[in-house]
Amino acid sequence: MKKTLLLLFILSGLYASNAFAQAEFSTDTVTTSLNITESDIVGHGFINNLAPQVKNYRWVAEEIISPEGWNWAICDKNNCYTPGVDSMDFTLGPAESGRLDVHVYPDNQSGTIALVKVKVTDLQEPDFTAEGYYLFNAVLTSDHEAELAAIRIFPNPVS
Repeated sequence: MKKTLLLLFILSGLYASNAFAQAEFSTDTVTTSLNITESDIVGHGFINNLAPQVKNYRWVAEEIISPEGWNWAICDKNNCYTPGVDSMDFTLGPAESGRLDVHVYPDNQSGTIALVKVKVTDLQEPDFTAEGYYLFNAVLTSDHEAELAAIRIFPNPVS
């Protein structure tokens, strides 16, 4: 019984010391409306170091869905990277927050939705990860759509 209690005490102490090694996103899903005629649409996000010490992290971005012809890129607390860069290491100080933005470039290509997942991993403790999703929804802005919505037929019912 004493050995079981001692083991339980040691394990809870290890858990408590590692509980602060986690990072978290300020929100788990960033949703941004966009107009495909815009050249650069930004989903603003932040990653928070919950640890009382400096931590080294790696973000890895993955395109879940994106229309053909659209590009995306990541900006972290250190730099903005070109499209095609899908991972980078960075450091956050104790209880520091850093930006982790996703930029979408529709380049006037048709499409309605883009979804990018960003996973952040603690390099010293790879079991501690955080995931954030960046969802971009296209907004219809065509004058033709507005004209169609304004059509009315009288009398109702039409005879």
